[in-house]
Amino acid sequence: MKILRIKDVKPPGILIKDIPKNSFYIDWIKEHRGTFLICAFIATFLTMLSYPGILYSDSYTRISLASDLKRSLQAFFSGNIETESFRSWLTIVPSFFILLSEEIVGSIALYTFMQCFLFFLIILVLSENLTMRGHKIWNKICVICSPVIWAYGVYYEASVGCAVAMICILMMIWNWDQLNQTVFDKCCSAALLIFVCFVCFGYRANAFTIIPVLFGLAIYKGRNALRKLVVIFLISIGFLGTIFVPKILNIDTMSSFAAGFVWEIVSTIQALNEESQSEYTDYLDNIFGEGETELALQKSSYADVLSSINPILYTGSGNINSGSISENSKEILKKYVELIYHEPVTYLKTKWSFISHTLGISFPINMLEYDYDRWDQMESFGFNDSLPRERYVFFFLAYMEFMAIFRMPWLMFAAALVLIVIWRMFIAGKSSPVNLYEVTYVIALFYYGAYVLNTQSFEFRYFFPSWLLLYLIIVSLIADIFGKKGRGKEKNDNR
Repeated sequence: MKILRIKDVKPPGILIKDIPKNSFYIDWIKEHRGTFLICAFIATFLTMLSYPGILYSDSYTRISLASDLKRSLQAFFSGNIETESFRSWLTIVPSFFILLSEEIVGSIALYTFMQCFLFFLIILVLSENLTMRGHKIWNKICVICSPVIWAYGVYYEASVGCAVAMICILMMIWNWDQLNQTVFDKCCSAALLIFVCFVCFGYRANAFTIIPVLFGLAIYKGRNALRKLVVIFLISIGFLGTIFVPKILNIDTMSSFAAGFVWEIVSTIQALNEESQSEYTDYLDNIFGEGETELALQKSSYADVLSSINPILYTGSGNINSGSISENSKEILKKYVELIYHEPVTYLKTKWSFISHTLGISFPINMLEYDYDRWDQMESFGFNDSLPRERYVFFFLAYMEFMAIFRMPWLMFAAALVLIVIWRMFIAGKSSPVNLYEVTYVIALFYYGAYVLNTQSFEFRYFFPSWLLLYLIIVSLIADIFGKKGRGKEKNDNR
């Protein structure tokens, strides 16, 4: 009889021979174990310090949407989806993950931790890939010591998740050939790219403006026509998922893009002289009801840093609201174009005012919505009302008041562009291939371009994903351009 030895016993399930060898993902995780530990430590500390995180008005709405999503999912899996439906002015994808956190640990704590962990991890990954001269430690210090990055790590704002996914998409496309060496890696890469695209466009709908850049990058980096098409196809699947998943769950995702057009229409009419303005006092009445245009004209303001569309939406008669704007978006857009045709000069002046406010030219964009305890409602979420938390929140707000240059998008874009030009002219060479600095810059430009074209307020949180990319470009290029030439001249393989 053969004696069975312990080493002859193989574990059930996946056999050792089934474990993929030479997998990029497995090797990368092993190589970056230290980074994982650092990010886990920071995320744990910030989650405990800020628990349950930094919430504002939309955060409460997204948390409450989680219970609606749960009912919709239950109805879908039971085959009774037609019995459940709800509407949402806000993007609903963040609520999926909030619901998952509540189901796993019974609170939103896991969501706070995971967002913070992934946020720091993906930023450190991009900062490591950006630098070409081995200044990785400098980049990591600039990331870990940034009050903005610490403050936003636990902020329940859709821009945070969008930024994480956006950077992940960028890094995946840039390194696509490396990620697809084995069958295991190919499957992981395809699934991950679809997922992060779903998150990116599902967190911030306006992020669709970066799609042309992503397609162009896929064509530029693709080794052959098939790989180019595969990447474009996967991005498209992720984007379409944000449209069809809500429809499958019988959720009406109300479009909010027309709200900015309503505000611009009202503001343009306000800028007309009295005689011309009298011709437009009922301009929107056929959409929202009699007297609504005049009421909006009385309530609206666009000339100062705290201006937003909210006075029109929430302090009027109630006829101009998220529902009526979403239902009449085509009619609003038609009115918008008609006004441009009839009052081009006044429109251009008003539009420039909106653009200059959005870019921080007239004044730095504001820091609204980063609140210590919005509406005194955080107690219901287990609010950690402590002196360290209070100092944490108010230190960041004071820091952002001092760092006004961060709240001037035009200056951040200009500084990054100047450094990129210097780098290309004097270090990389005019004829060198497109580099990661330039691609990252174009993504930041296209993303914030959506708010330049159409915005609802002038807030830093909207600029944040672009700010993050520009900040990483600037700190990396400062090291690459002005760092000691005798240190770390080797080029990054990802170039």
